[in-house]
Amino acid sequence: MHAVGAPKTKDLGDSLGMLIASDAASHDMGLRTTVEKEGAHSSPNDKDRKSQNDPKTVSFEDTVDPLNPLNWSRGYKWTIVGLISMMNLVITLATLICAPAVPLILEDLRSQNQAYQIVLVSIWELGEACGPLLIAPMSEAFGRAPVYHVANVLFVLFSIGGALSTNVQAVVAFRFLTGLTVASVTLDPSVIGDMFAVEERGKAMAIGNLAPLLGPIAGPIIGGYMSQKYGWRWTFWLPAILGGVVELGFILLFRETYKVKIIQQKVRLMGKNTGDNTFVSAYGEPRLGEIFSQSLIQPIRMLLLSPVLCAVSGYVAVVFGYLYILLTSITETFESSYDFSTGAASLTFLGLGI
Repeated sequence: MHAVGAPKTKDLGDSLGMLIASDAASHDMGLRTTVEKEGAHSSPNDKDRKSQNDPKTVSFEDTVDPLNPLNWSRGYKWTIVGLISMMNLVITLATLICAPAVPLILEDLRSQNQAYQIVLVSIWELGEACGPLLIAPMSEAFGRAPVYHVANVLFVLFSIGGALSTNVQAVVAFRFLTGLTVASVTLDPSVIGDMFAVEERGKAMAIGNLAPLLGPIAGPIIGGYMSQKYGWRWTFWLPAILGGVVELGFILLFRETYKVKIIQQKVRLMGKNTGDNTFVSAYGEPRLGEIFSQSLIQPIRMLLLSPVLCAVSGYVAVVFGYLYILLTSITETFESSYDFSTGAASLTFLGLGI
């Protein structure tokens, strides 16, 4: 903690020394210990000498401050990387798990509209494209942890909604909403950036993205055989169950990594325990309106003003379009033209991994 304008008395110096020592003891008790120590060792005379108009700037204390995510133990950092990687695996699994089951969905829900064969699978990507416009600014305003928890819980609930749908329109709507709540694509790089130094982020990103590579390959195969044996609704129940299990891991292990929110929490506790409300965060107070406006306007501005970005985005859009036409028609083609079962037709998705 850097206190600008604090009196340089021996008592206060001793108390700050005890403050740093107590913070270094453990991360979990660091924040509360910091506040309680400062309040316990500041005499009334010291408080009287503090000017109410002279704010104290609060930040991380030094390069070994246990509150700083960069200083967390390597074991805990890699535990978090594994946790977010598992959630990303569940999401990539859910993206295509229902692709082989689309003919069964249309048959069971008595729909003859073949357009749904494409929409049922590809609508997910529309939700996943819109989600970051909300998730990114909310993580800046409220922190990574609450946004992760809310997004994961909504992912589970919308997956359950898809499993319980009684018409094809409801399935499409819940597929869109499930894609909308995907937080991993937006927040995983941010969390890794919060915890790792620049020179270590490449390795963490590479390892964290290994498990999700299995999702688009395993999802259709699991979905094909599962829908053939247990029915298409299990292609929604399975992601809901897996997402719920991973969210329990988030509840038990995940803690806030965004340094701005960590310091804001520290400032609030210091003000509450010391009765001094002049402490301020070194990172300022985020304004929700400004964050949302910047997050919505900046991507559009970059897309319109950068020819390279516009060209690459157009190319990726065309590639994704053709890819989803292939993904949504491959099961029907092999089942009707080559008499493949739903499970056997799902094996053709192995080409994605090769």
